[in-house]
Amino acid sequence: MKSTPPPGKAPTIDSRRTEDEIVELDTALCDVTRGRGIKLGSVAKLASGNLGRWGIDLTDENRRFVYGRSQQFYDRDTQERIDYEFSAGTDIPSHTIDRIELETSMARTMGQLVNEILLTLVEGKETLKVLDLVARHGHLTVQTTIHAQMDDRMTELHRNVEFLLLDTSAKRLRDAERILNSTQNRYETTTEKDEVFLKNSADGSFDVVMSLGHFHNKAFLGDYLRELKRVIVPGGALVVGDFYSNLWRSPYLVRNLLRGLALEDKRLGLFEEIMKGYCKQPSNSGITNSELVAGDTHLQDWIETAKNLGTISRTARPPLYLLKGHRTSREMVDELTHAGFEIDKGKLSSAFPKMRSEPLRRITSGSDFAVVMVAKR
Repeated sequence: MKSTPPPGKAPTIDSRRTEDEIVELDTALCDVTRGRGIKLGSVAKLASGNLGRWGIDLTDENRRFVYGRSQQFYDRDTQERIDYEFSAGTDIPSHTIDRIELETSMARTMGQLVNEILLTLVEGKETLKVLDLVARHGHLTVQTTIHAQMDDRMTELHRNVEFLLLDTSAKRLRDAERILNSTQNRYETTTEKDEVFLKNSADGSFDVVMSLGHFHNKAFLGDYLRELKRVIVPGGALVVGDFYSNLWRSPYLVRNLLRGLALEDKRLGLFEEIMKGYCKQPSNSGITNSELVAGDTHLQDWIETAKNLGTISRTARPPLYLLKGHRTSREMVDELTHAGFEIDKGKLSSAFPKMRSEPLRRITSGSDFAVVMVAKR
């Protein structure tokens, strides 16, 4: 077994495919941001399609290990956030106002789409079941119920709808319950890991699954989507709102972000040494302008986040990690297609004739950063 390199020593530049080599890379990258408020985190959390650009050769032999490692770090990061929220009595005060507003806009758009889809699906059914996947504080379900209150048809519809809010944090779900208790809606909450919950759910358990700001945490999204497809009834829908970005597709782009976060030259040099051979400026061939805008927006969002953290005492700062599984919305559409979902606009309109909203909508014109989309099972 290879020994772990001492702090500051870079592993070899060849593609890494063994478990030990992948751990070595993570260990070396950890030293780049050691002691900083915002850390790089594990490369295993990157979208699996980006791993090759980071020097990891994904093979049939190491795939299970990388998948397990991505889950391990995602679970750890999630628990750290929940622990912080519990101890601080508040959500992590890190994201910019613009990003919070974008998430609210996505929730409103998704709420309208879900209700329009349910108007079609309710025909011939006594009860419709909607899963709010990783619901956090229930923001998406709340926005869906608020939209329904604006239309008598929707208000009547919601008497036939049962919402299930899923999250690993009981505290977050209690926050959602306090708001939903003031409505006439039928709902339940459950505290469980999403992968475990989906695995234990029967085929066709839900008419609609909706998820806000979650899929960028999934390194191996194709596996996750196939499991989601299984638990949605044939003819049902998946409604997703998320942040999309190509920022993690290249170590070169991450180096620019680290420079924007005011990382010292010594640390930047270490990062370049670790990623030597992979830290070259990527070609923008085939990249759309909206995707470029999204990447720049994502980079600026992290820089603003770092400024926000600077206003908090060091002992009270929450843990934050950079590397995640963000994709572009085009890559998301490809993932949905490969998983067997229908995303063609014309076919979606035929399947859900009462859906008046666009099934794929960029929340900010000209940017791929925040996008809502509908897919049919």
